[in-house]
Amino acid sequence: MALPERWLFPWILVAVLGWLGACGDSGGPTGSGPLDAGATVTVSPPQATVEAGSTVQLSASVLNGRGVAVHVHVEWSSSAPGIATVDEDTGLVTGVSAGAATITASAGEISGSAAITVTVPGPT
Repeated sequence: MALPERWLFPWILVAVLGWLGACGDSGGPTGSGPLDAGATVTVSPPQATVEAGSTVQLSASVLNGRGVAVHVHVEWSSSAPGIATVDEDTGLVTGVSAGAATITASAGEISGSAAITVTVPGPT
């Protein structure tokens, strides 16, 4: 028994789309594969000024060597916790005392950083 022609097109379309989907990058447009050579971590903003006792939120973008965003855990650290601290999971920076600190976001062996200047508010 032959199928009518009008039923044939949808089946062909489904087969072709399924085949094309199987041929794509398994990680999709925002893959989660391992970091490869050329991967980068970019911290935004790259520099900020915050008053002692106040906070500023930093964010990190991780791209693999092909420039595709990957979702990996980023760990934050401060070069000078006496000047500025950072929440190691969220990137929230708190000014402690006047000076400069480098805040680093690390994803495995790859890292990026931001320059933080902490000021002390003058008398009002």
